[in-house]
Amino acid sequence: MSAGTILVSGNQRLARTLNRIYEQKQIRDGKLTWETPDILSWSAWQQKAWDESLIHCDNEKQALLSNHQALLVWQGTIERSVEANAMLQLHQVARRAQEAWLLMYQWQLSLAEINPSLSSEDNRAFLRWASTYQEYCKQHHWLDTARLPDKLSRYYQSGIFSPPPRMLLLGFDELTPQQQSLFDVMKKAGCEFDQIDECSPARQMRRCRYQDGDRELAEAAKWCLVQYTEAPESRIAVIVSDLEQQRDKVQRIFDEVLQPATLINEGDGGAYNISIGRPLSEWPLVHAFFMLLDFAQDHLELNKVVSLITSPYLQGPLEELEQRYQLDAR
Repeated sequence: MSAGTILVSGNQRLARTLNRIYEQKQIRDGKLTWETPDILSWSAWQQKAWDESLIHCDNEKQALLSNHQALLVWQGTIERSVEANAMLQLHQVARRAQEAWLLMYQWQLSLAEINPSLSSEDNRAFLRWASTYQEYCKQHHWLDTARLPDKLSRYYQSGIFSPPPRMLLLGFDELTPQQQSLFDVMKKAGCEFDQIDECSPARQMRRCRYQDGDRELAEAAKWCLVQYTEAPESRIAVIVSDLEQQRDKVQRIFDEVLQPATLINEGDGGAYNISIGRPLSEWPLVHAFFMLLDFAQDHLELNKVVSLITSPYLQGPLEELEQRYQLDAR
């Protein structure tokens, strides 16, 4: 890539792959050192642009929230709402509200455009939460990633600082109206754009129908096994639309087909990779630690108290095991 060019990919995985391919090419060309190319994911490029804007706009005193920080603000907003007492999974509700907020900005909708009288009760609840969340962020001078492209657009439009001379886009299935508006502003500010179409038509396509999702995943795993057996050097991808929700099931089914030894010995893994990692809070040790923090604040449900006192990660699990289970029984 020429100097000043930034390649922005649709996701972090593609950015890592492109960087690896670039490094391998430099090694094949016999180079011992080379300049690191600007190959960034969409989220990483936004963060870089925001960091650059702080040099020119330090008088605004705004702080950019990470997605996790914004989620905690959403959760606190919903916890203080009148609907909180009727919710069993408040964390999941906060996550869905955060996703709705992101979609609203991606498609350039505003709270004022949504008529509460024409909405369902769930939508009206979201509008109340969103209004509170927005006001809370305004009071604390917080900016979330949903509104970051709009903020960058205003900076570029006002000429506070300049966009890169050239940008290549790769791996974007569809540009949202928010992204398109930002890129249009950057073009007017002098940035040259090229969108690379990396997809070539498949040589052979076939559509299959199965009785349920488990069978579909099992057949996909068997297909991968056949493809890998015929061509061990090939790279195979399976796309699961709701991978975050189905991760455990996907791993169980693919383990059964591709590496059944892991069902006996968990240390034998490595036949494939799942692109989305397991949340840190789901690891047993970290989960126990978070329960201790909740317990210290007198905010822990009875079933979690039982799980905590029988946890092997508290001191003395062997010596106190019988007493702990007697307490559990009482």
